[in-house]
Amino acid sequence: GGGGLSLKKNKKLYLVDPLFAEIPKVLQPGGPTPAMAAMVENIVGMALYRAAEQEIVESFSLPQSLFYWRSRQGNEVALVSGWGSRKIPVEVEYQQDVTGRDKLVVRNSFGEGLVLSSETLDLDDQVRVIPAPLFLWLLKTEA
Repeated sequence: GGGGLSLKKNKKLYLVDPLFAEIPKVLQPGGPTPAMAAMVENIVGMALYRAAEQEIVESFSLPQSLFYWRSRQGNEVALVSGWGSRKIPVEVEYQQDVTGRDKLVVRNSFGEGLVLSSETLDLDDQVRVIPAPLFLWLLKTEA
């Protein structure tokens, strides 16, 4: 793909505590409820940050090994973690069925990586599909 990693251009905001996402609903009763997929992406982002950036978590420093990626065409991979040339893309598609199309951006841009789903487990591809709860559990046991 024609994109790249850049700390200056590619910034994304994740809430440290998912309960912060409920503030707009409290301030404006009947307001929008956060989408489950967005909340799961937020939780995965913070879990990866804590695992990949253990030394700087409490210093409020900029991440050194966790980014998001966007191609020139505007396609996005939610999270990219790693150092040097070894980067692992992690796309969050929090839905029951993950299709080849859901894996396409990861495959075309990185060749391999992970797509997190709500239930699907498929390890028979270079772009592996793993249920988000299982990924978070594995991340916690490895960190």
